[in-house]
Amino acid sequence: MKRIIQIFVLVFIVSYSYSQNSQLEMKIVSLKTCINNIELCVKVSNLSNQEIAVYYQNIDQICSNLMSIRFVDIKSNKFHILFPCSTVPDLNHIELTKDNSLLIDAGKSVNVKYLFKKRDIKPDIRRNKTYKVIVGWHFKDIFIKTDLKNYFNDDIESNYILFENK
Repeated sequence: MKRIIQIFVLVFIVSYSYSQNSQLEMKIVSLKTCINNIELCVKVSNLSNQEIAVYYQNIDQICSNLMSIRFVDIKSNKFHILFPCSTVPDLNHIELTKDNSLLIDAGKSVNVKYLFKKRDIKPDIRRNKTYKVIVGWHFKDIFIKTDLKNYFNDDIESNYILFENK
């Protein structure tokens, strides 16, 4: 047990120091739900002193593993992921342009909204359970072709927000 706690503390410290060096900060600001759908609003802030281009992430990008939305059962720590895909495309690079990116000015923020169906969360989430919801963008291992000067090419993860599936 002591070893598990030590590993957890080490992972937390590494994650914290890693996030301190990021050019962006990602924060879930709201989660709205109805019977079949969930809407997440994520605030992305530019912490640098220059404009940053970020590849625009619509919900379809989840199939190419460029983004993730995870639901973690707070009691069992079992992971559930949003995966509305029938196939997974092989992505060897991204062509980043002004048209397919979010341009975030220095010191500014943008809100990104994701709307998806509960049935696309695998394995299915259960009623009357509470989950931590976490959003991640994953660009670190992707080759990005672009003429833009300053673009985001790292991994980033949001805070978590609690979601009770009623």
